[in-house]
Amino acid sequence: GAGAAALLIALGLATGADGAISFLNATEQQQAWCAARRCAPAAVYDVVVGQEIALNITALDDDRTRTVSIAVLADPGLPNGARLFPHEVVVYAAGNATAGILDQVAVTRELRFTPSPRQDGLQYEVCFKGLDANNATTPTVQLCTIFRVAAPVPAFNSSTASPDVERVVGVNCPVILKIFPVDLGGRNYCMIVHPGRMGSLTETGSSTMAIEAPLPAGAVLRQISTTPTTKVGSNDGCVASHWEVAWYPKRGQEAASYAFCVHMTDDLCTGEACRSAARAKELCYTVTVAKCRYCLSLGETIMSAAARYRTDWVQLWAANPHVKTPDAIGAWSHLTLGPTYTVKRGDTLEALSSRFGTTSSNILDLNPDIQIVANAASIHMGDKICIVPLFCYPEGAANSAASGTFSVA
Repeated sequence: GAGAAALLIALGLATGADGAISFLNATEQQQAWCAARRCAPAAVYDVVVGQEIALNITALDDDRTRTVSIAVLADPGLPNGARLFPHEVVVYAAGNATAGILDQVAVTRELRFTPSPRQDGLQYEVCFKGLDANNATTPTVQLCTIFRVAAPVPAFNSSTASPDVERVVGVNCPVILKIFPVDLGGRNYCMIVHPGRMGSLTETGSSTMAIEAPLPAGAVLRQISTTPTTKVGSNDGCVASHWEVAWYPKRGQEAASYAFCVHMTDDLCTGEACRSAARAKELCYTVTVAKCRYCLSLGETIMSAAARYRTDWVQLWAANPHVKTPDAIGAWSHLTLGPTYTVKRGDTLEALSSRFGTTSSNILDLNPDIQIVANAASIHMGDKICIVPLFCYPEGAANSAASGTFSVA
């Protein structure tokens, strides 16, 4: 908690006189504040959810014959969850009195308040009244204080992967999107990143949840780490969190663009609160998986990649002139599987597979965007087709290959 803070009010001032404010266990700062304002304006406590605030309200009376009491005004009353404890009475006489309060009575009540998750962003005023419980004609004094419960302000910091960057990858190439959610309000509330667009969670007839703009198949959203700080309440203590979307596109996902989103919320909000722009922020990305591209995974060689695509490693090496040493290719290196062929009028899949020394099924495996209509591949003039042909043509095959248009992916 924040510890006890003394808020002091005084009874027994001479009628028609200003009198002096008496202090009990007050700091110099509190004394200066109260003396300048005569304890009338509200003091403000900025707190976070789950942070306990404990304060003492003390009425100091110079007439020991009165029964001093402290009450809370019904309007505005106490916030939900606040507790006001019974009176504690101390008589200051010879032996225990400090300077300036000899023969005075101090009546103290303690107030404790711990804001709950549904109280974030709210402000509460609490007003106390000091009175003589046995004499309604005795002058009363009043003091108010305000509790401001900070609300999270979700945002992505500048180290977060930009959604404006064009991302084109090949099969098995790593797509790593680093995401750093923070609380811009400076209260270090902890943040959570979710897949899909904010506000897209809706209940379906089967009681499952539908997500708009979900992650591509095989992509994973995971929390990597959190930078901690001193925890004050129940849902804070996070300077920043590091999240990642990790995706390694598989065969069959080529020749397509994938639009997906993630959104962040604080871990306080529930229900509709999490779907508002004030409590959630989103980022949407587009990643294109190109044909005829492949990345070696950790420990993989050009030979195993060639086997995966049913070709020879020499042919695959020849398609990548930037590779100088085929047995020393680093993990996640980008490889071109072969050239792309631009379909001409009259081309058929069977004719192309025969021309380039491959099979129709292999071409279909490399080009999942080719549609099958009535048990036949449907290709059109101008289509780009990934082909892994022989690089050492038999006699006369070069002229046949040259009749199409190639471009290296």
